[in-house]
Amino acid sequence: MERAPISSGRKPRRLALIAVSCAAIAFAGLLYWNWSAGSSNAQTAKKSGQGAVPVSIATAFRQDVPIYLTGLGTVQALFTVAIHAQVDGKLQSVFFKEGQRVKKGDVLAKIDPRLYQAALDQAKARKAQDEAALVAAQKDLVRFQTLVVRNVETQQNLDLQQSKVDQTKASIDADTAAIETAQTNVDYTDIVAPGDGRMGVRLVDPGNIVHASDQNAMRS
Repeated sequence: MERAPISSGRKPRRLALIAVSCAAIAFAGLLYWNWSAGSSNAQTAKKSGQGAVPVSIATAFRQDVPIYLTGLGTVQALFTVAIHAQVDGKLQSVFFKEGQRVKKGDVLAKIDPRLYQAALDQAKARKAQDEAALVAAQKDLVRFQTLVVRNVETQQNLDLQQSKVDQTKASIDADTAAIETAQTNVDYTDIVAPGDGRMGVRLVDPGNIVHASDQNAMRS
């Protein structure tokens, strides 16, 4: 008995089935990839829509606006005066504070005035003595003039008495100048503001000896 050979037509059909299956799988993958990309884009658009910034509307108009500049720098006054002592002595008191506003003539500091006051009193006493001597010399001059007229006194003695009177007058003038100098020194013991302004840094404290020749000022 003879067996019939197996037909070779089954093999092509199997290959076609495999090809169709692969195509179906590829098509399903493509559909899934398109769906995933669309969903991601939708979520991104949704998120961006939630973060939108509101915009307000206003009418534009012209006006002056302040301008502020921030920076580092130093401040310097347009006009400064260095305060110096004009007489020597011990600084008794300081009456101003740093940064205080003062007016012209305000007393800023005080120097011990006792020595200068004593010199002033001495000059006044000397002038008083010379004025008394002048009165006596003028009386003697009158008497000499009378005696010369009577030929009792010589003209030479009269001239000497006149010279004495003139010298005494000159001494009184010198005493007057000495009094003015002594009074000025007493006035200089009060250190006053030369003008209106604001005080700077105090450089000398009470108790120090100050001199008119000091190079450093009492305040900056």
